[in-house]
Amino acid sequence: MLPKIAGITRVRNEGHIIKSWLDYYQDICTLGIFVYDDCSTDNTKEICESHPAVAAVISGEEWVEDAKLRGPLEGSHRRIVHEEARKHNPDWILCIDADEFIEFDFDNFDYDSFDVVKFKLFDFYITPEDFNKPWHKRRWIGPEFRRIPMLIREHPDVYFYDRPMRLMPNPRVANEGYVKHYGKAISIKNWEEKCEYYSKHRLEPYTTKWELRKGRAVHDGYSDFGNELILWEEKEEKGFMLSKEISSKETEFWSGRQKYTRASYLNDLYSKEIRHTDSREHFEAFHEELGRDLVQLNQNLRTAKMKFVKPKGKVIELGCHCGFNLIHFAEQGYDVTGVEISSTLIDEANRRISELDEDVRNRITIIHSWIEDLETDEKYDTIILTDVLEHVINPLHVLQKAKSILSDDGLIYINVPAIKTGTNAHLRGINSEEILELLRLSSLKLVWESDRIKTQVIAAHEDFDN
Repeated sequence: MLPKIAGITRVRNEGHIIKSWLDYYQDICTLGIFVYDDCSTDNTKEICESHPAVAAVISGEEWVEDAKLRGPLEGSHRRIVHEEARKHNPDWILCIDADEFIEFDFDNFDYDSFDVVKFKLFDFYITPEDFNKPWHKRRWIGPEFRRIPMLIREHPDVYFYDRPMRLMPNPRVANEGYVKHYGKAISIKNWEEKCEYYSKHRLEPYTTKWELRKGRAVHDGYSDFGNELILWEEKEEKGFMLSKEISSKETEFWSGRQKYTRASYLNDLYSKEIRHTDSREHFEAFHEELGRDLVQLNQNLRTAKMKFVKPKGKVIELGCHCGFNLIHFAEQGYDVTGVEISSTLIDEANRRISELDEDVRNRITIIHSWIEDLETDEKYDTIILTDVLEHVINPLHVLQKAKSILSDDGLIYINVPAIKTGTNAHLRGINSEEILELLRLSSLKLVWESDRIKTQVIAAHEDFDN
């Protein structure tokens, strides 16, 4: 039979996980869970107030941002909720955060022989294999663990000051059990929010650490401390204590990570901030990985979207992706050229082209180049710019290049979403007013504009005669 265990926690904006967490501890915390809600702006407080596991919710009065005060304040919050729990005469206090799940035999533990239980806490991480799965499906952890006192016999000398607690004198300590810590593994969005919070509301060395962690939610085989990830099932065999020496190497490890990996791409794709436009090298590396993405490799001709294109003469597609439009027009008898920055997308285009009849294959040419850097003396009668301007660093430069290779009576077919949607592969949306301004700055003339699809236009030289 379990003793009287009171769970205590301080929470803020944990709506994404709090119900699962409360469900998990409902039968363990026999006196209930006592919650201090630190001015949550989501539905955390409401979930706690309605959950049968919760004995009391104490609400913070004012959110304090000052980094110098955050540590002491969080200690005082735990002290307040601890005092509330004490009113119910607990035998034991279980001090847990909302992203911590303990694996421990609470039923058969020898409570009479110990005063404190320290658990091995392991961090779970998001990896390329599970980035799109829910947090509880994560498999990989850092091998480093911390021993955290979380189950404590109630005693007058147990006291919360700052974030850690003060234990009773000479406690009898049991080192048993494990903690699954999902704080770094909830989602890419949550990781970025956590980085922003800690970099603003913590003092050094945490400010620098969490600033450096921005854009690194997905881990490509290594923990934050530079050690190879292990499976949860390997924790006993391969786990080791996180020492000050190991912890101090984090900044050095991340600063030395120059290789662009699948994890780098996923972080850039889903992070709150758009980072892959900071340099041409970064942009190219991003699109090399994008070309390996199954979502991209499975794309095909969108007939409805391409109906407005009426090709004539020499045809070029700027940003030809994996070649589905090129193939479509080549099969209609047109000689077509494609320009693409991603060599991996070009590889997929060439694979598709290799499966065509020889006469169709011979009508297709693909050039590996930035659109803006395209070197050609050719003039093209049909320029296709569908679903491209939302991806490029500077749409104006792309339109100016298109104008420079447009024949006197040629037409440019443009399709672009009016608003930014989806992942960071889309840098922007361009509405009707914005596309008209871009055409004006490029000395191009609007010939036709769809009244059905946003934003779909046909442009030509300013002296073009409709």
